[in-house]
Amino acid sequence: MQMRRCMKCMEELLEGDRFCPVCGYDQDSGSQPSNALKQNTVLHSRYLIGNVIGRGGFGITYVGWDMTLEMKVAVKEYFPTGTAARSNSYSNEIQWDFTDEGKIGWSDGIQRFLKEARKMAKLDSVSSIVRVRDAFDENQTAYIVMDFVEGVTLKNYLLSHGVLRYGECMRLLSPILDSLAMIHDRGFIHRDISPDNIMLQPDGTARLLDMGAAVDVRANKGHASMAVIKRNFSAPEQYMETEILGSWTDVYAMAATMYYCMTGKVVPEAMERELKKTPLCFDPNLYIPVHVIGALCDGLKMQADGRIQDMQELKRRLTAQEADASEDTAGDEAIKETPVQDQIPKTERVDQAEESGRYSIKEDTGRSKRLKQGMKIALVAVGLMSTMCVLTMMFFLFRDSVSSASSDGKESAKMESAGWKTQATTESRATEATEPSLEIDYDFCYETDEIKSGIILTEYLGEESSIKLPSEMVGLPVTELGEYLFNGNSTLEKVILPEHLEYISYWTFKDCVNLKQVEIPDSLRVIYDGAFEGCTSLQYLELPEGLWKISLSAFQNTGLKSLTIPSTVEVLEGSSGILSIENLTFAEGNSTYKMVDGVIYNINGGLTDFPESRGGEFTVPAEVNVIESFAFNNTSLTTLMIPGNVKVIEMYGATGSHSLETVVMEDGVEALGDSCFSGCDNLREVVIPQSVMMIGGYAFSRCDSLKSVTISRDCQVTESTFDPSVEIQYYD
Repeated sequence: MQMRRCMKCMEELLEGDRFCPVCGYDQDSGSQPSNALKQNTVLHSRYLIGNVIGRGGFGITYVGWDMTLEMKVAVKEYFPTGTAARSNSYSNEIQWDFTDEGKIGWSDGIQRFLKEARKMAKLDSVSSIVRVRDAFDENQTAYIVMDFVEGVTLKNYLLSHGVLRYGECMRLLSPILDSLAMIHDRGFIHRDISPDNIMLQPDGTARLLDMGAAVDVRANKGHASMAVIKRNFSAPEQYMETEILGSWTDVYAMAATMYYCMTGKVVPEAMERELKKTPLCFDPNLYIPVHVIGALCDGLKMQADGRIQDMQELKRRLTAQEADASEDTAGDEAIKETPVQDQIPKTERVDQAEESGRYSIKEDTGRSKRLKQGMKIALVAVGLMSTMCVLTMMFFLFRDSVSSASSDGKESAKMESAGWKTQATTESRATEATEPSLEIDYDFCYETDEIKSGIILTEYLGEESSIKLPSEMVGLPVTELGEYLFNGNSTLEKVILPEHLEYISYWTFKDCVNLKQVEIPDSLRVIYDGAFEGCTSLQYLELPEGLWKISLSAFQNTGLKSLTIPSTVEVLEGSSGILSIENLTFAEGNSTYKMVDGVIYNINGGLTDFPESRGGEFTVPAEVNVIESFAFNNTSLTTLMIPGNVKVIEMYGATGSHSLETVVMEDGVEALGDSCFSGCDNLREVVIPQSVMMIGGYAFSRCDSLKSVTISRDCQVTESTFDPSVEIQYYD
């Protein structure tokens, strides 16, 4: 008997276990993205694949189980955004978008991915960096197998515990600095250092994760085949293909990570720093030593040639005495006190910091020649003294008026300073007071969608309850909210979506239990699987005309009391959750769908969605010729009668219907799709007529009560169509 394991934690399961006794995960939840490997896939005849645990610009990472060594592993799949696609309903193989010389680039990309992984596998002696254990190609792509590191990410630790003191930060991260120095000496750079790629292990030590983006810059003469960008942590040279990468690139990311640890703020995105000359800010109440401030500033210089060049030097500067470091930091940096509160989100310990008394360290981007340095320092000093005098006078003149300003006025000023227009200048204060203030938050990781020439927001690091998402970043429109972007965010209550947004991706707002208000732009085209699933406080939502598709479980288990489906919706997947909404209507002019007696039908003859709560017996109407995917998913029916006018039951047509006991199909039905009745564990009687010529894989898997079926000898089935315990008989 094959061993079963939990797809989330990889603990052993007993026969019949649906919920993992260790982590509680529901094995029938079907949470795997459609472009990911199927759960329980075995790669390389050795690695059992579980749930997706991470996604990036060029790869998908899964939890896995090494069946040879019997240990938990992480498996990274080469899956570059924009050129790779997969529908796991049909196959685990990737479909590549080959254009011009794309096939050559595809082959070269896979070979580089494998070659660099195999080199990294030889670095077992580097203790604070996750080990690469294996690398191989399969499914027209490549895979890296790495140690699975248990613990909590540094990012999540900071969000729950607040900033680290200097000593705590150095104790945790010094070993990683040493390990990075070792891999740099061997020609590699990591390229993806950030707080969410550092794991705090149960023994209190830290470990750097995900070597999937590592590149041998020595062999590639400082270049990488594919850009890896993580907003707020990637160095400026990572944005440009022509720039040379090196140890200084990781220095920037490591300095940005330490800056976040000690200040609770992320470094402004590199291109924003360049365009807006945004300063770095240090709160004096956090008592960060001056020599540490200097080291971080020099590690975060925009120009690579002026930056600290390697990890040894960064560590030396961070651990040097203040007096030793003062000479190094007196050059191009000007330190000034400013009353302006910075806009970057903070971790808990600095949320309530006073608005005054912050240090702003601003890099001089002019880079004058060293011969003029002395004169420049003198001029800067004189300028600072004059500025301080003026600021002091202004402070006393306007202190009373500033202190009497409303909190909404402050928020408006913050929004305008961030480049957003507010209604404060055109609406009355009484009107403003009725609206919750919004924090315009740039604290996102993102990817560039080359095909659509837009930005995909992939991760949110903030904790605000009301936010307005940016409509543009680095000169491109924000067109998509990425998978799991706000998943499980219990703080979020109101969000205004970007004005050019076209796609809300898989599980974007899933389980945002306190989300009450979402403002959707007219540009929205697609709402993908589980986008608003579990948003139990969301009672009202206006979908725009222009919306084209609503996917599976998009509105499952929400608090919506009413919803109107726009006339432009042409694709509506079953089990979207909309039938559980009390007042559901279709806009006048929708020529694709109609609702009759609580059931949604496609005018082309498809039965699209059936209410999950309806029990008893149901006979499919005579005008239906196709039962569409997920139409009867999780139905409470006990008996389903399918007349011969229905030609096809599509994949997942009635999957997971635990109450279903009897299915009778009349002669005329021709094909049953993959997994169409899988998980119907009380299904005892199935009548399959001789007219059925094809039954897909796993069509009746996990139908534990089904003992026998009769089918035509000409019917095509696979080994997985029925469980081994089912007796298959044939018509004479």
